[in-house]
Amino acid sequence: MNNTELWRLTSIKLLNDVYSKFREECKANGVTLQKLVNRSMFLYLNSPEFKTQIKEIKDLKENYKGTLIYEFYHHNHENGPLKSFDI
Repeated sequence: MNNTELWRLTSIKLLNDVYSKFREECKANGVTLQKLVNRSMFLYLNSPEFKTQIKEIKDLKENYKGTLIYEFYHHNHENGPLKSFDI
């Protein structure tokens, strides 16, 4: 198996405050984002308990409150546009 068959290069968006805290923590124990993601995906696929834990996390949703992302995600499109501007 060659390197391109083994790895998948991807890009993801991370919450700034969560990533900053993660980087500080990682300096002390040597865990990389790549290690964390690979191990987390493995556990998600192989551990029903871990999958449940991931699905039940509520704290991260709070990071979006008051942002356009939160408003867009929770917007009922039947009520019209998300934002309107007077021109």
